[in-house]
Amino acid sequence: MLMSESDIYCKILATCNFCIMLYNVCMEMKDFIKIEEAAKLLNVTKMTLRRWDKAGKLKAYRHPMNNYRLYKKVDIENILRSISDD
Repeated sequence: MLMSESDIYCKILATCNFCIMLYNVCMEMKDFIKIEEAAKLLNVTKMTLRRWDKAGKLKAYRHPMNNYRLYKKVDIENILRSISDD
C-alpha cells in the first residue's frame, strides 16, 4: 500500500517535531543534575534530598521522560555557598 504525499509529509513533520522536542528537553536538562550527584555535592543521602523535597526545603523537578528527581545546579550551588558563608 502506497502512502499519499500528505501522509508522508505528516510522518516527516511528526518525526521532526519529536526530534525538536527531544533537543529542547536535552538543552533544558543541562541546567539540572541527578539526585545522586546532588547528594554527593551536599554530602547527604539521596533519602535526605527526598525528605527536603517533601518538606519544601529544596525543590526537586521531574524528568519529563522518566519522572526521576532532578535538581537545578544553581539551587545546589546556592546551598553550598550558604554553607561556606557560615
